Amino acid sequence: MRSTGMPMNVDYSIGAADLTCKDLQKVGTVRDKGENVLLPWIVKLTEKVSSVSDQLEASVPAGQAVQVASYGNWQDTKSKGNCGPVIMSFLPEGKHTYLVEFVWQGTARCMSRVYDVTDPASKVAVPTVPRTCPRSVIDIWLGRSGL
Repeated sequence: MRSTGMPMNVDYSIGAADLTCKDLQKVGTVRDKGENVLLPWIVKLTEKVSSVSDQLEASVPAGQAVQVASYGNWQDTKSKGNCGPVIMSFLPEGKHTYLVEFVWQGTARCMSRVYDVTDPASKVAVPTVPRTCPRSVIDIWLGRSGL
């Protein structure tokens, strides 16, 4: 699991797809290094001071649909915001490796996608099913994922 497009934090959670929005287990937080949007010296500085990884790994059972929830957020001295949660499910196959990417499209839009990366020479898009989870007005107002 990783983030791409902007150097902002993304929280990932996973769970069984038949329990939409229930019993999601937090996997952790990732952050794009920002190599495509920041000056090289800023990228190096943030790598040294940030404790957030650029990629996470998790194991899921083959042949059972899994749901992945991702929620992006940021805060600086002038602004703060979030994007998501983006929730989707897919069916992992045995002996395959998958990459789940949270894609920042500026600061107000985001999406997620899944690739089969079993063969490192090729990334193959994996079909996903979008999911939605109810969020309270308070969660929305406070900028929380509601998960």
